[in-house]
Amino acid sequence: MGITMDNNHASTTTSAERCEDRERGEDIKNRVVWFEILGQDDARLRAFFGELFDWRFTETHQDYSMIPEPPTGIAGGVGKTSKEGCRGWATFYVQVQDIDASLARAGTLGGSTVMPVMTLPDGMRIAVFADPEGHPVGLVQRAA
Repeated sequence: MGITMDNNHASTTTSAERCEDRERGEDIKNRVVWFEILGQDDARLRAFFGELFDWRFTETHQDYSMIPEPPTGIAGGVGKTSKEGCRGWATFYVQVQDIDASLARAGTLGGSTVMPVMTLPDGMRIAVFADPEGHPVGLVQRAA
């Protein structure tokens, strides 16, 4: 059983119904494209998740490593939080067309900004908001 949003109305669907939708070519507009796990001890987190799930990491810089994009599923990263004293989080990132509008809309709907929009060296833009219960959700906008 899952929840589907259509014109801002939620409805429940079964796994079989969602599979049938995909077979007909129906798809969601904003896909989950990345996951991230951040904490105080990135080496310990890499060791934990590497051992638990047999993940292999590529170090991208001192405090962050990525899991190369697999043939199926999504890629992700494990790293150290950039804020001292921050517990970190585990989250997923949803690809959107307009990150500024999406972040503002999250706020209008009762969410709050955790990490404002940041532009990465390759031009990709990311941000994180908390839903009304405090769960972090990432947003990503591909480089133009």
